[in-house]
Amino acid sequence: MKISASTTQSVSVTCSKRKVPKGKQLVAYPVGVRYKYKIQKHITGAGKDYVSGTSKWLYAFNPGSARVSCDIRSF
Repeated sequence: MKISASTTQSVSVTCSKRKVPKGKQLVAYPVGVRYKYKIQKHITGAGKDYVSGTSKWLYAFNPGSARVSCDIRSF
């Protein structure tokens, strides 16, 4: 699995063949996998390994290659 440390990723997409009713908008959003994880801080000494802290829940998103979904939403 290759996930970059980037905080943003830019893509250019087109959603077509959808009639958008008045008062609504057509929105494109990325499709991918969202990961939820925690980081543990370990201290090693005297041949033992101690967990000295755990982060709160953190999240990462791995967008699929050029995968976008289009949906009609209210303003």
